[in-house]
Amino acid sequence: MFKFLGLLCVVGSVWCGNLVEVLQTDGESLLIKYVTAAGLAPAILAGTYTIFAPTDAAFNAVGTEAELLKDTAALANILKYHVVTGVIPSTAVKNELQLVTLAGTKIRFNTYSHNHAVTVEGSKITKFDLSASNGIIHVIEKVMMPPTGDIVDLVVGTSDLSTLLAQVQDVGLASALKGDGLTVFAPTNAAFARLGSTLLRRITSNKGLLKEILEYHVVPHTEYSAGLYNREFLRTLDRHHDTIRVHAYGGGISINNGKVTQADIAATNGVVHVIDHVLIPARYLLFLGFGKFSNWSSFLTAELGIAPVTTWYFRIFAKAVVSLRSSASVPTASNAESVGAKIVYVPGKKKVKGLNMFRYCCIFLAVHCVLGGNLVEVLQANGESRLVQYATACGLADTILGGTFTIFAPTNAAFDALGTEQELLSDKNVLTTILLYHLTNGVIRSTDAKNELTVESVAGMKVRFNIYNHNNAVTVEGAKISKFDLDASNGIVHVIDKVMIPPTGGIVDLVSGNKDLSTLLSLVLKANITGLVQSDPLTVFAPTNAAFSRLPANVLNRLNSDTPLLKEVLEYHLVPHTEYSPGLYNREYLRTLDAKRDVIRLSVSGRGVSVNSYGHVIKADIPATNGVVHLIDHVLVPLRYWRTFGFGK
Repeated sequence: MFKFLGLLCVVGSVWCGNLVEVLQTDGESLLIKYVTAAGLAPAILAGTYTIFAPTDAAFNAVGTEAELLKDTAALANILKYHVVTGVIPSTAVKNELQLVTLAGTKIRFNTYSHNHAVTVEGSKITKFDLSASNGIIHVIEKVMMPPTGDIVDLVVGTSDLSTLLAQVQDVGLASALKGDGLTVFAPTNAAFARLGSTLLRRITSNKGLLKEILEYHVVPHTEYSAGLYNREFLRTLDRHHDTIRVHAYGGGISINNGKVTQADIAATNGVVHVIDHVLIPARYLLFLGFGKFSNWSSFLTAELGIAPVTTWYFRIFAKAVVSLRSSASVPTASNAESVGAKIVYVPGKKKVKGLNMFRYCCIFLAVHCVLGGNLVEVLQANGESRLVQYATACGLADTILGGTFTIFAPTNAAFDALGTEQELLSDKNVLTTILLYHLTNGVIRSTDAKNELTVESVAGMKVRFNIYNHNNAVTVEGAKISKFDLDASNGIVHVIDKVMIPPTGGIVDLVSGNKDLSTLLSLVLKANITGLVQSDPLTVFAPTNAAFSRLPANVLNRLNSDTPLLKEVLEYHLVPHTEYSPGLYNREYLRTLDAKRDVIRLSVSGRGVSVNSYGHVIKADIPATNGVVHLIDHVLVPLRYWRTFGFGK
């Protein structure tokens, strides 16, 4: 049977024809016509090539035959841009791989596992590996147009992006936009004009703020529209690793509140999508005064996770400010008369502004702050009796009352999950350190929280905030904040769902101190990536010794003998940001630190979290000073190496 199949493959190879014949058989008649008209057919038949073949419909979308054939030199350059020397099968394709075409310019591959899409210069490949006697063909859905320069050149050459260009130059961001593998969501001049002159002046006068907002429009990998999916979150280049949210629907693509008006403009170092609104990180919306006050309660609660009671006070205060600032008079008993069912203002009578309302709200908020009590009283009133009990037992009540603090307060249930009263009180020195790890000096409100922000606790160790917009979750050291901004006379309280345990060191220290990770430690040392594992922030999906023992002996031997391969497999377990379990969601894709920026896929269900379907998280959320570790029961292997290792049938 094997001999028969081998013979069949040889015969198929002989009878499949040359590249032009295979194109004709598959129906790419317009490509053949244009190749012939441009005088390229003899050259294609004389060598071995890979052709990215646009369909007839793709050519028709670009222009009529008469339009395309009127400049055969330009047409020839476009056609050469679809041809690469040698045979590039689908198995050789890697994300962000670039190849030089016959036109002398490069084309870029992108693989989007979540969309089951592979693109070349943003054009989706619809058929792979049509073999010919002198090469191979991949059919694509669009005609690829050679880019005229990099992203900066593209912005410079587009008159409708002149405001963006001026701002980029003003903050010195042009060099960053010349990096490779970038996606830019570029606001038009009209998008900046929508901000209004006052707000635009406020942003542009603060170069630090302007730079951060512009970086919020840049994603550090190539995202063509074929790879975008609904409810996807893309991390940006701004220093807080903020995410932008993608809405993909039948009518197009939106990013946050900005609609993509022109997609997939290729550049030599990535892609540009033109949008009709300027994107603003959520933490600056209040600062810059966005939105209507009537909508803020739902926005703060749903998008930022701020407690409803806090948003209620905000609404009252905001309405008072609006009332005070309004130049319009309000009808009162002395300046209004009844006309039918309406109250009509009568000019000339006494005008009353919102001053009384404003004064009332100021007094109301001041009284509320005073009556809120001190930190211990607020904790007791909110039901955190265990925390008060343990703080008193450790002699910390006076400390808490003697300063101004932010307390991350575990619930009673959180303490009960950690141990009994007897167990926790058996070593008060340890308990004191744990409790002090939940205190920071000063007042840190929910509005101050930023993703990956670290603040020093009274215990002398840092705690890390993470914001997961897709799950509407804010965590501190992986503990989800369930109530925000409980004000006290000497500080503020945020209620959390777990007791935070101070980490004993960095991720390398954690791995070194865990005997069940000794195999991982030895391989990390062998691959010489300890420096990488010490980077901040980092998430490690750490295979146990048992996970490595599950690998076939030949695979483990191969890893031990091939250091570059070992390094790449280990890097595939590293994610360059902090992902605690409250931030993970089903069908999430996380890009890893391996050289090809491969993604791992998460499955989240009531049974737990699995990675790539076969690796199960057996212990989650082990904190380290530079990130978090999740233990898994299988070694993760990038899909492109499955054949190499002989996985699967």
